[in-house]
Amino acid sequence: KAWQTNKLWNWASFFLGIFWMLFRKMYLYSFIFIISLNAIFYLFRYNLILQVILVVVTWILLGIFGNALYKHHVERKILKIVTKTSDINVQNVMLQKAGGISLVMPMLYLALLFLSILEPYQG
Repeated sequence: KAWQTNKLWNWASFFLGIFWMLFRKMYLYSFIFIISLNAIFYLFRYNLILQVILVVVTWILLGIFGNALYKHHVERKILKIVTKTSDINVQNVMLQKAGGISLVMPMLYLALLFLSILEPYQG
């Protein structure tokens, strides 16, 4: 319902970014976000100031467009399910399964991130 009130800012997407997307099961957006950030860091690896500016801009854009991204994600899921079957009961079951949140994926990403930071320091 957040997008129905015409909110222009999403604090969770701003502060949590990739973790918010994974929590909301927005896996395609998460993948695009990870690839984009890695590209930014790679392309501007010698310019720390520009990296920081681009990351802050990315956070701000996520704060602004977080609700719209989530709305688009949900609408795509609903359309996919509704076009699969006309049985309302089956649709409800499929929607319940497709919806909700994921605590596993953000935790898994955090663990992988932590391991990737520690890896260079292994003897």
